[in-house]
Amino acid sequence: MRPAARALIAALCLAGPGEDGAAQSAKEESVRERPRPELDPNGIELDDLLSAVGLLGRETAVNNSSPLSSFLVFPKLVVEPRYETNIFRTERNAQPDRIVVVSPELRIASDWVNHAASFIVGADLGRFDRRSTEDYDNWRAAFEGTLELTDEARARGVFKYQRLFEERGAIDDRGPDSPLTVYSLTTAGITGEYGPQPILMRAAFEAKRFDFDSTGQIDNDDRDRTELGLKTRLGYELVENTILFVEPSANRRVYERRRDFDGLARDSHGFQGLIGLSWDASGVTFAEFGVGYLSQRYDDPALPRIQAPTFSASAIWNATDLMTVSVKLERLVEETTLVGISGILTNRFTAAIDYEIIDGVIVGVGGGHVSNDYRGGTREDASWNAAITLDYLIHQTLFAGLRLAHAQRSSNTAGFDYSNAIIALRLGAQF
Repeated sequence: MRPAARALIAALCLAGPGEDGAAQSAKEESVRERPRPELDPNGIELDDLLSAVGLLGRETAVNNSSPLSSFLVFPKLVVEPRYETNIFRTERNAQPDRIVVVSPELRIASDWVNHAASFIVGADLGRFDRRSTEDYDNWRAAFEGTLELTDEARARGVFKYQRLFEERGAIDDRGPDSPLTVYSLTTAGITGEYGPQPILMRAAFEAKRFDFDSTGQIDNDDRDRTELGLKTRLGYELVENTILFVEPSANRRVYERRRDFDGLARDSHGFQGLIGLSWDASGVTFAEFGVGYLSQRYDDPALPRIQAPTFSASAIWNATDLMTVSVKLERLVEETTLVGISGILTNRFTAAIDYEIIDGVIVGVGGGHVSNDYRGGTREDASWNAAITLDYLIHQTLFAGLRLAHAQRSSNTAGFDYSNAIIALRLGAQF
């Protein structure tokens, strides 16, 4: 694969709608994401694959005369056996279990010098040893594309469909006596960037559709909703590598049912405004910090408005060729249909250090903290998590890993504390 094409494919997979290009380039140079030609999968040319199964003429494949010759196929299979001490995330009577998760994935990506496109389909199939009622089948399909319009302008788009389940211990989880909550999430987004120095302009629109399944005696139809978001940024380069920006954003959240089963109209609209600075040192270091104000107003007067100062910060520091340090801090408003609660004001912090001790062997240490303030009620939660990982890139086609993790939650409301430990082994093959 040509180096320029490999970089474009990496950029397409790493960047999401609205993600800053500087952060993206620093991530591309990080310990975990930087190109490793001797260990990265080469992929299979799509026309060769189609020729092998008789769907394309051999001569066409050999001469690269098909438009499909500019696409590469990357199959991957990961098997992760793990052990958890508290699969239901309960305060008392913790139930341990062994789980095996099988994750097949197929990615088709362009091998173009300019522009990029990829299609991804994959699944995560979880099977429990003792609690088969917790078995799950997650799957996903996505298309992503990038157009390099000029040296100063580009556009990105994504369409994704996911079939997911709600994690035990989640905000709206009904507990171990209820079946898993399964839902579909459809996401569409488009981002445009224009950056004639010293000006940077960016706009990103995203639409999400949540469709929850009803199970047994539980009707989740009042959780079905559509979330629309528009985020814009205007920046000015004050000095070399340092940009002052303002970032206003707005959202609209519309539920399928005018009122939920408790009689509350949960539709809402909100805005957030940030002003901040970003600093980028040639893909080695990226740092950004913004402060501002947010508000989320609900149609039902019984649901209190959420308004508060807000903040956002992130940094990626490639301290050496062997070590990457990353941190992220954000505040957001999350949805819920808990009785009397309008929404949840969430503060989320994560940090990680990755170190490549020898070629292809990466040790990672990371952790985070999440605080949830349930507006309209008195409940407050604080959650901590930490993990140590060891990843071994054995060959272009083989990799393995080990993960030790611990998570706990403390709540001022009885019955919502929990602690859970995980040990997981990861074995994978790719081409």
